[in-house]
Amino acid sequence: MFEKYIISAIYEKDCTTLKESHQFRVGRTGITLILEKGYSMWFVYDEPKDKALQTSRVEDIDETDYGIWVYTENSVYRLDKI
Repeated sequence: MFEKYIISAIYEKDCTTLKESHQFRVGRTGITLILEKGYSMWFVYDEPKDKALQTSRVEDIDETDYGIWVYTENSVYRLDKI
């Protein structure tokens, strides 16, 4: 079974500035279908059905008590467990 997450924030590479062009994705829930360094992350949304987010290449993954930080070539994603 896949862990469910909510996209809590999407940052520029500096990890402090919110990425304005991606804010419409914040608050969406779903699962990480693919999450591995060197590959694009695939985050499959609960709603709308049959839609997914494909990121640029994942450079690093940091697991925390509340979820994960995903560092890609272009952005940083904070995914919280739900």
